[in-house]
Amino acid sequence: MEQVIAWWRVDGGAPVRSAAVANTADGAELWLSVTRGGAVRLERLPLHEIGISYLDAAVTKAVPAGDAPVVAGLGHLEGQAVGILLDGALEPDQVVVGGQVVLARAGASVTIGRRYSAKGVTLKPEGGNPRGTAQRSKRRWAKIVARLNASALPLINGERAADRTPSSPMDQAEALRTGDVEVRTLGWDDDGVITVEQDLPFRTEILALYGTVQANEV
Repeated sequence: MEQVIAWWRVDGGAPVRSAAVANTADGAELWLSVTRGGAVRLERLPLHEIGISYLDAAVTKAVPAGDAPVVAGLGHLEGQAVGILLDGALEPDQVVVGGQVVLARAGASVTIGRRYSAKGVTLKPEGGNPRGTAQRSKRRWAKIVARLNASALPLINGERAADRTPSSPMDQAEALRTGDVEVRTLGWDDDGVITVEQDLPFRTEILALYGTVQANEV
């Protein structure tokens, strides 16, 4: 009995030759031998939250001096669109050309890697039909509330709550949220599931999902 309580699929955008889990002082880490950029490379996927980034095949470097710094050493990402975090703030995506990218502004530290999305889908809800079971009903979430813990705002059924506050400077990362955020959706479907997706390279932790669901008989 392995006592597995969850599983997930990871697409790293490169063929995996072998993999192993190592226990470190910070926690478990998945080490992968992959073929990327025409070479065999050793990559590390932490299963903990100490000193990690939310970009795949990422590198973190000190930003070279200058108004338009050139960041080199990105040959393993040649020709690929990459996400850029400059001093923790998300910059526009770029394509790596000649193993490098040119930043739009100066900074202290930059992390560059492949962007990815993390997605979770709930099971079909029961309830909302005053006449009995909702298993054969059309369903509609009129309001969905996500309870977050030190989290970036995710997409909930394709909608994202307002992710900037007027007091946040535009060249700084928005603070992570703790508390409830609300989205309202329209339309009926057969399942009434909630899809939560994070397409931004920031920490996301959802403690609860709740709201108002309606059901109509078929």
